[in-house]
This record gives sequence, structure tokens and C-alpha cells, in this order.
Amino acid sequence: MYEKLGVRRVINGRGVYTDLGGSSLEPDVWAAATEANSAYASVPELIDAASARAAKLLHTDAARVVPGASAALVLTGAALLAGSDPKAIELLPSVTSGRRAIVIQARHRYKYDHLLPLSGAHLRVAGTAATSADELHSALKERDTVGQCFPAHLDGTVSTVPLETALELASQSGKATIVDAAFLCYPIGRMRELATSNAEYVIFSAKYFGGPNAGGIVFGSADAIAALTALDFTRFESSDYLRFGRAFKMDRAQVVATVAALENWLSMDHAARFASYAGRVGALGAALSQDKSIVISQKHFTMDEEVVEGAVNCLTIDTGSPDRAARIEAYLAKTDPALLVHIRGGTIVVDVENMGDDESHVAARLLSEAVGVS
Repeated sequence: MYEKLGVRRVINGRGVYTDLGGSSLEPDVWAAATEANSAYASVPELIDAASARAAKLLHTDAARVVPGASAALVLTGAALLAGSDPKAIELLPSVTSGRRAIVIQARHRYKYDHLLPLSGAHLRVAGTAATSADELHSALKERDTVGQCFPAHLDGTVSTVPLETALELASQSGKATIVDAAFLCYPIGRMRELATSNAEYVIFSAKYFGGPNAGGIVFGSADAIAALTALDFTRFESSDYLRFGRAFKMDRAQVVATVAALENWLSMDHAARFASYAGRVGALGAALSQDKSIVISQKHFTMDEEVVEGAVNCLTIDTGSPDRAARIEAYLAKTDPALLVHIRGGTIVVDVENMGDDESHVAARLLSEAVGVS
């Protein structure tokens, strides 16, 4: 089909990215999606059941399957503004109550916080170059504040209030917390810890646990999830009010694949998963081992896009100069299939997590060619 459309196939040496289609569904997840595609069901009933299953898997009070983490930020923001009030939901993104501020710490500003105002919310930044507990508490206590957004991957950032304290301050202020934990799906213990925290909403993106690119799950308290459910895209035509979430819809295959991927992820042998990555990295390294103009290493490429020591999932190629690395990257981007990699100064980073074993052999040949002509 790619050939028919005139689109080159890509060997993914970058990892799980939306622009490359997210993850590759495991065979059993794909089979579940195919089964859902082959037969109809009531989508409201299906989402309710899949969401209940997700909550049971992570031992939370409630959950809701949603079309991705970005949509979840808009939807949870809307839920904080309108609650389960049909009249308020119909007015969104307009807000007549005057309560529309969502607090975020100064050093927690990140590219996805611009999605929250799509719900009708207004971002209130607590602190300036830093945020103290008193500054956060003061912002949370403002009358027009409905809650806070906490990007979990930034927990521990210097001059910020940690998640545990932020949750306590929100609770003391009678305000809710949205935790964006989009890619914090591993280690499993950390995922469980976040999902079962006292936050009203904890968001995960399905693509990071092997699910659909446009899938996600929000975990939280029963009341908070009920408000999120009231916004849902289903029953738009038959409901007695117009639901804000109509634009954020899912098909039945997405819903099933999202919860099937979560089940698969939680039961997966992750040691074996990383062993398979190490094998692919070794194959890439072997193809380049005789070239004395480069230095290769086996490293770990984090979800924060840092190269560190740890469980091997990437090969780094120190080319000696940024110009040479750029030439190699450009060469690989023009091959057919293209091999897309990361570049960090003079170093090429090849993440193998979304690369098949057969593809790794092709990638090894392409890398050898690119290094040779650079």
C-alpha cells in the first residue's frame, strides 16, 4: 500500500513517536483489534467495559479509555471546568462560572500545556524562575482555580514542588490534580504508583505500552472519571445535551487494542524485551566494528531523549564531528527504505525498540554504507 501511494517505507531507528505512527502492535493486540473490527458492538458499552478492565488491571478506583494523551489533557481540563453538569458541558469551551484557572509550576511549563486552554481553561503559572510550596498553595487557593496540571516526567526538577507535596496542597485547597504521565509506563512499578496516586486524573498514552498511536487511558477517582465520562463522544445525537467530547472519538478496534495492549504490557517479560533490543544493537555494532573512523557504544535511550548507561536499546556512533554526523543522517533519510535516526552533535543514535530483527539487518547495511561514504 505504501508503494501504491508513493510513500517510502521507514525503518524506525528513533523509537515511539507520533510522527512515525507510534508503536507496532504485538500479534495478540493486533488480533484483538481485528476481532473488534470484524463485529459490531455498542461503543458506549464497549468503552465502559474496557475502562473497567483497565481500572482492574492497575487496581484503581476508575479509568477511562480515551483517544490519546493529548486529547486526555483537553478532556480532563474540560471535566474540571464543567464537572458532570450538562448545561456547563454544552457551553464549553465557554465558561460562565468564573472558575477556569488551571495551575502549573513555572519550571513545569512544557509543549503540551498549550492543549489545556482548548478546554476553555486558563493557565495560571505559580512562581517565576522557581516555585515554592507557598507559591503553589497560594495559586491553588485562588477562587477561580479548579486544579493543577503536573507533568510527571518533570517531577524532581530543581526549584519545583514535588508531586507528593503538590497533591497534598491541592487536597488541602479542595482542588483537583491532572498528572500527565504519558510515557511513564515503565518500570511497571512506577506506572502503578502513578496510577494509584491521589490525583483525580492520571494520563497515559497507549503508544508507550504497545497500544494504538491514538489511544490512551486516564486513571483516577470514581467521581472524577464520572465527570470525564459525561463529556464522552458517544450518544451525541441521542443525548439530551451536546457533549463536548464529540470531536475526540474512537472506533471499536482502537478501544479494544488499547486495553489489550495494557494487559499485554503488564504481563510481558520485560527482561526478554530488553534482551531482544540488545541482540539487535549487537547486530548493528558488528556491521560497523571494523571501521576505525568511528566509535560505537551500546547505550540506553530514555523517553526523555537522553543517552545514558542502562538496559541496552540503542547504538551510538561517535563520528568525530557534527558535520559528518549530519551527512550520515541525511544519507540514511534518502535511502529506500529510509533509516531514521537521532543526531546528537557528532553522534548518531539508533534506537532499535521499534525495529524488527529483519529490519535490523537492513539497518546494519545502510549504516555501514552511510559511514563509508561520509
